Amino acid sequence: VLDLREADLRFFPREIASLPNLEELYLSENEFQFLPDEVGELSRLRVLSLSFNPLTTLPESFKKLANLEVLELSGVPKMDFQRFFALLPALTKIQKLDLSHNALREIGSELCKLSSLEHLNLRNNQLTYVCASLGNMQNLERLDLARNQLQMMAEDLPKLQKLRELNLSYNKLSEEERKRIQTTLPNVSVAY
Repeated sequence: VLDLREADLRFFPREIASLPNLEELYLSENEFQFLPDEVGELSRLRVLSLSFNPLTTLPESFKKLANLEVLELSGVPKMDFQRFFALLPALTKIQKLDLSHNALREIGSELCKLSSLEHLNLRNNQLTYVCASLGNMQNLERLDLARNQLQMMAEDLPKLQKLRELNLSYNKLSEEERKRIQTTLPNVSVAY
């Protein structure tokens, strides 16, 4: 475990890549604009926190982080998310993903194909809809969509058999849509 949160780092220390047994890396609240290709050498990494950095892109080698279970990318609104979503299918073990506070207007369809995902935080974005294939996330237990611009939810919500918590507070859902959601998900705790 290596915790370098709030360390005023402007560049990713390349020496970190020479820590083959590193499993958890906390780099939030620094000044990283990019990560070097060497980050892909951290093959045992399970937890990576990059929140609140001025990141603009992630390297292609990010796909090598096949053991990644938790990824925090909150508050990185300058990120090239189209490129990020293209890298996602390689992260087959990802269980928790935080993309909150990013001014996202849409999410890539690749995100909804992550069947291993259990917790997804998309709070404080500008989403008007969530991918139509939301039901593919069969292991999803918690979904936070608070403070977006949602007016309706996907029709395949009932396919989320393991969903227990759904936060839809501070959206633009009509009373009719709220009732539909509650009827569709009777065993889910839904916050409006």
